[in-house]
Amino acid sequence: MAGIEAMQRRGIDVKKATREEMRSYVCGQCHVEYYFEPETTRVVFPWDKGLHPEQIYAYYTDKPKGFAGDWLHPDSHTQMLKAQWYWDFVAAENSMGFHNPSQVMNVLDQSIDLAHQAITTANLAAGTNC
Repeated sequence: MAGIEAMQRRGIDVKKATREEMRSYVCGQCHVEYYFEPETTRVVFPWDKGLHPEQIYAYYTDKPKGFAGDWLHPDSHTQMLKAQWYWDFVAAENSMGFHNPSQVMNVLDQSIDLAHQAITTANLAAGTNC
């Protein structure tokens, strides 16, 4: 039901979907960073801004708490970094680009770039030049 509601918010009537579109919609229900509304535990799919990683990330950053309710590292208790989120987006697909190899490579490239930016920022904060 939540997946159907998410598609309706995007202006898509899944009852009119072709067989190929329906296959994509079914896969998309699992291959997504969905969340549960804290008040209702209702499943929400973050597709209102689009299906690409940067659009889904924008959806979450526009939420009142952003990613504040998302994963915390068990040792450092720090929130998930944007680089980690992009990496997880690829890892969740679990096929290294079987469905869309150019998109996966683009997302991995963004993840690597963001990780290098985070390392540089951490080194500057620590006063090192590594």
